[in-house]
Amino acid sequence: MQKTIFISSLLILFANVLQAQKPGDYDYIYTDLTLATENPSWVFHLDLSRQRLDEIPNSIYTFKWLRTLDLSKNKISQLAPDIAALSSLEELDLSHNNLSLLPYQFSSLSKLEILDLSKNSIKQLPANFGKLQSLVNLNLWANELESLPESFSQLKHNLIELNLKSMVFDDESITKLKNEFPNTKIYFPNRCDCRP
Repeated sequence: MQKTIFISSLLILFANVLQAQKPGDYDYIYTDLTLATENPSWVFHLDLSRQRLDEIPNSIYTFKWLRTLDLSKNKISQLAPDIAALSSLEELDLSHNNLSLLPYQFSSLSKLEILDLSKNSIKQLPANFGKLQSLVNLNLWANELESLPESFSQLKHNLIELNLKSMVFDDESITKLKNEFPNTKIYFPNRCDCRP
Protein backbone atom coordinates (compact mmCIF):
# COMPACT_ATOMS: atom_id res chain seq x y z
CA MET A 1 0.00 0.00 0.00
CA GLN A 2 2.76 2.45 0.96
CA LYS A 3 4.71 1.54 -2.19
CA THR A 4 1.63 2.35 -4.30
CA ILE A 5 1.20 5.73 -2.57
CA PHE A 6 4.89 6.50 -3.06
CA ILE A 7 4.76 5.62 -6.78
CA SER A 8 1.58 7.70 -7.19
CA SER A 9 3.29 10.65 -5.51
CA LEU A 10 6.28 10.31 -7.83
CA LEU A 11 4.02 10.18 -10.88
CA ILE A 12 2.19 13.33 -9.76
CA LEU A 13 5.50 15.10 -9.15
CA PHE A 14 6.81 14.02 -12.56
CA ALA A 15 3.58 15.18 -14.23
CA ASN A 16 3.96 18.59 -12.54
CA VAL A 17 7.54 18.85 -13.77
CA LEU A 18 6.45 18.03 -17.32
CA GLN A 19 3.62 20.51 -17.04
CA ALA A 20 5.99 23.19 -15.79
CA GLN A 21 8.34 22.63 -18.68
CA LYS A 22 5.65 22.76 -21.32
CA PRO A 23 6.02 25.92 -23.40
CA GLY A 24 3.12 28.29 -22.98
CA ASP A 25 2.33 27.47 -19.34
CA TYR A 26 2.28 31.05 -18.16
CA ASP A 27 0.55 30.33 -14.82
CA TYR A 28 2.92 27.75 -13.36
CA ILE A 29 4.64 28.94 -10.17
CA TYR A 30 8.13 27.55 -9.70
CA THR A 31 9.12 26.89 -6.10
CA ASP A 32 12.34 25.03 -6.91
CA LEU A 33 15.20 27.15 -8.23
CA THR A 34 17.06 24.17 -9.67
CA LEU A 35 14.04 23.15 -11.72
CA ALA A 36 13.49 26.74 -12.83
CA THR A 37 17.06 27.14 -14.10
CA GLU A 38 16.49 24.23 -16.48
CA ASN A 39 13.91 26.35 -18.34
CA PRO A 40 14.88 30.01 -17.85
CA SER A 41 12.84 31.16 -20.84
CA TRP A 42 9.66 29.66 -19.37
CA VAL A 43 9.90 31.00 -15.84
CA PHE A 44 7.17 33.61 -15.35
CA HIS A 45 6.39 33.11 -11.65
CA LEU A 46 8.86 32.19 -8.91
CA ASP A 47 8.17 31.71 -5.19
CA LEU A 48 11.27 31.38 -3.02
CA SER A 49 9.70 32.59 0.21
CA ARG A 50 10.84 31.06 3.52
CA GLN A 51 14.07 29.67 2.04
CA ARG A 52 16.50 31.33 4.51
CA LEU A 53 18.20 33.13 1.64
CA ASP A 54 20.87 35.70 2.58
CA GLU A 55 20.98 37.11 -0.93
CA ILE A 56 19.20 36.74 -4.24
CA PRO A 57 20.78 33.83 -6.17
CA ASN A 58 22.48 35.05 -9.37
CA SER A 59 20.59 32.51 -11.48
CA ILE A 60 17.37 34.48 -10.92
CA TYR A 61 18.73 37.27 -13.10
CA THR A 62 18.64 34.92 -16.11
CA PHE A 63 14.82 34.76 -15.98
CA LYS A 64 14.19 37.57 -18.46
CA TRP A 65 10.43 36.95 -18.63
CA LEU A 66 9.85 36.69 -14.87
CA ARG A 67 6.66 38.54 -13.94
CA THR A 68 6.14 37.69 -10.26
CA LEU A 69 8.83 37.05 -7.67
CA ASP A 70 8.20 36.21 -4.01
CA LEU A 71 11.29 36.44 -1.81
CA SER A 72 9.43 37.18 1.41
CA LYS A 73 10.39 35.83 4.83
CA ASN A 74 14.09 35.34 4.06
CA LYS A 75 17.22 37.02 5.43
CA ILE A 76 18.16 39.13 2.41
CA SER A 77 20.13 42.19 3.53
CA GLN A 78 20.99 43.77 0.19
CA LEU A 79 20.04 43.74 -3.46
CA ALA A 80 22.61 43.63 -6.24
CA PRO A 81 22.46 46.18 -9.07
CA ASP A 82 21.70 43.14 -11.26
CA ILE A 83 18.09 43.42 -10.07
CA ALA A 84 17.62 45.72 -13.08
CA ALA A 85 17.91 42.64 -15.36
CA LEU A 86 14.40 41.60 -14.27
CA SER A 87 12.82 44.14 -16.61
CA SER A 88 9.55 42.16 -17.06
CA LEU A 89 8.81 42.03 -13.33
CA GLU A 90 5.27 43.16 -12.41
CA GLU A 91 5.02 41.91 -8.80
CA LEU A 92 7.81 41.75 -6.23
CA ASP A 93 7.48 40.68 -2.60
CA LEU A 94 10.55 41.41 -0.47
CA SER A 95 8.68 41.68 2.82
CA HIS A 96 10.10 40.29 6.06
CA ASN A 97 13.78 40.55 5.14
CA ASN A 98 16.75 42.59 6.43
CA LEU A 99 17.00 45.25 3.74
CA SER A 100 18.22 48.71 4.74
CA LEU A 101 18.81 50.22 1.28
CA LEU A 102 17.76 49.66 -2.32
CA PRO A 103 20.25 50.09 -5.16
CA TYR A 104 19.84 52.99 -7.59
CA GLN A 105 19.22 50.43 -10.37
CA PHE A 106 16.07 49.21 -8.57
CA SER A 107 14.12 52.00 -10.25
CA SER A 108 14.77 50.40 -13.64
CA LEU A 109 11.94 47.93 -12.90
CA SER A 110 9.56 50.10 -14.91
CA LYS A 111 6.81 47.45 -15.27
CA LEU A 112 6.53 46.87 -11.52
CA GLU A 113 2.90 47.26 -10.38
CA ILE A 114 2.89 45.64 -6.93
CA LEU A 115 5.80 46.08 -4.53
CA ASP A 116 5.88 44.85 -0.94
CA LEU A 117 8.85 46.07 1.09
CA SER A 118 7.16 45.78 4.49
CA LYS A 119 8.93 44.53 7.62
CA ASN A 120 12.46 45.53 6.60
CA SER A 121 14.81 48.20 7.96
CA ILE A 122 14.85 50.51 4.96
CA LYS A 123 16.10 53.94 5.96
CA GLN A 124 16.06 55.63 2.57
CA LEU A 125 14.60 55.04 -0.88
CA PRO A 126 16.70 55.74 -4.00
CA ALA A 127 16.48 59.33 -5.25
CA ASN A 128 15.05 58.04 -8.56
CA PHE A 129 12.34 55.88 -6.93
CA GLY A 130 9.69 57.93 -8.74
CA LYS A 131 10.67 56.24 -12.00
CA LEU A 132 8.56 53.25 -10.88
CA GLN A 133 5.51 54.92 -12.40
CA SER A 134 3.63 51.66 -13.07
CA LEU A 135 3.23 51.07 -9.32
CA VAL A 136 -0.37 50.52 -8.28
CA ASN A 137 0.20 49.09 -4.80
CA LEU A 138 3.19 49.96 -2.59
CA ASN A 139 3.66 48.59 0.91
CA LEU A 140 6.35 50.31 3.02
CA TRP A 141 4.86 49.33 6.39
CA ALA A 142 7.28 48.79 9.29
CA ASN A 143 10.46 50.32 7.90
CA GLU A 144 12.69 53.10 9.24
CA LEU A 145 11.88 55.76 6.65
CA GLU A 146 11.44 59.28 7.96
CA SER A 147 11.09 60.94 4.57
CA LEU A 148 10.46 60.11 0.93
CA PRO A 149 12.55 61.26 -2.06
CA GLU A 150 11.41 64.27 -4.09
CA SER A 151 10.74 61.99 -7.09
CA PHE A 152 8.15 60.05 -5.06
CA SER A 153 5.36 62.39 -6.23
CA GLN A 154 5.82 61.03 -9.77
CA LEU A 155 3.97 57.89 -8.61
CA LYS A 156 0.69 59.77 -8.13
CA HIS A 157 -0.82 58.92 -11.53
CA ASN A 158 -1.24 55.17 -11.01
CA LEU A 159 -0.73 54.51 -7.30
CA ILE A 160 -3.99 53.24 -5.78
CA GLU A 161 -2.79 52.07 -2.38
CA LEU A 162 0.16 53.17 -0.22
CA ASN A 163 0.90 51.65 3.18
CA LEU A 164 3.07 53.79 5.48
CA LYS A 165 1.94 52.30 8.81
CA SER A 166 4.44 52.15 11.67
CA MET A 167 6.52 54.92 10.10
CA VAL A 168 7.35 58.32 11.57
CA PHE A 169 6.12 61.31 9.57
CA ASP A 170 5.41 64.79 10.89
CA ASP A 171 2.03 66.42 10.23
CA GLU A 172 3.47 68.60 7.46
CA SER A 173 4.73 65.55 5.53
CA ILE A 174 1.39 63.80 5.96
CA THR A 175 -0.50 66.83 4.65
CA LYS A 176 1.89 67.11 1.69
CA LEU A 177 1.37 63.42 0.80
CA LYS A 178 -2.42 63.78 1.00
CA ASN A 179 -2.29 66.74 -1.36
CA GLU A 180 0.09 65.06 -3.81
CA PHE A 181 -1.88 61.79 -3.88
CA PRO A 182 -5.56 62.82 -3.84
CA ASN A 183 -6.74 59.55 -5.46
CA THR A 184 -4.57 57.18 -3.43
CA LYS A 185 -5.68 55.27 -0.35
CA ILE A 186 -2.89 56.02 2.11
CA TYR A 187 -2.42 54.16 5.38
CA PHE A 188 -0.59 56.36 7.87
CA PRO A 189 0.55 55.39 11.40
CA ASN A 190 -2.52 54.82 13.57
CA ARG A 191 -4.87 56.13 10.91
CA CYS A 192 -6.13 55.54 7.41
CA ASP A 193 -6.82 58.22 4.86
CA CYS A 194 -9.42 56.18 3.00
CA ARG A 195 -10.27 58.46 0.14
CA PRO A 196 -10.96 56.60 -3.17
